[in-house]
Amino acid sequence: MGLSLKAMLLVLFVPAVLMFLIDAYGVLVYGFNSIEYYTYRYYIVIWLMMILSVILIPISIKLYEREHLLLEDVLGFLDRSRFLEILILLFITITVFALQEYLTSTILFKRVEDYGRLLRSLYDGFPLILRYVYALVYPVIISIGEEMFFRGYGVKVLGLKNTRYSYLISSIAYSLWYGVGMPFYSLGAFIIGLIYAFFYIRRRLSLKSIILAHYLALLIGCLSAL
Repeated sequence: MGLSLKAMLLVLFVPAVLMFLIDAYGVLVYGFNSIEYYTYRYYIVIWLMMILSVILIPISIKLYEREHLLLEDVLGFLDRSRFLEILILLFITITVFALQEYLTSTILFKRVEDYGRLLRSLYDGFPLILRYVYALVYPVIISIGEEMFFRGYGVKVLGLKNTRYSYLISSIAYSLWYGVGMPFYSLGAFIIGLIYAFFYIRRRLSLKSIILAHYLALLIGCLSAL
């Protein structure tokens, strides 16, 4: 038996609000835009996000099954004839990532150099081997977990009950998932959520294709930080 609309919304927002609260805790304890907060964000919050993303994968599959959807129905397949659209989505994602980094560095930090030094100090705090593991594993886990849950479940499955607002609702949940301490990241997540939902539902681009574009964008970002 499928879930009611209220139950589906609750399931969608529970992990998003959980990550929001974990991030908000760091802001309350260490202060907004402090070095201690960013240390907490990169050493604690992001790793918890990875763990939760892994958990969301089997949860998403179970949620599909409750609505009588096969995994293949949600993921679709990679179509080489739509490779250009994947590249366009990749370019859009990288652009949004770059803008959120630029806004964070210029508005919150005033100077790009200060933000760059902070990120470098945080990355250098990890052993080199752990940095490479993070750069290779993080994009895989995050792209699959987030897309299967926030787009596969939040857009497609929720859309079966409320098509009109599933774009907006899933994007709000996705924005909350990225917390409160880095507001331009949350704004970027909201924008990406809307764009991915548009490509997924309106353009009928498969979720596998969206996962690939998301993965490549994250991989490029992680490798460039090494």
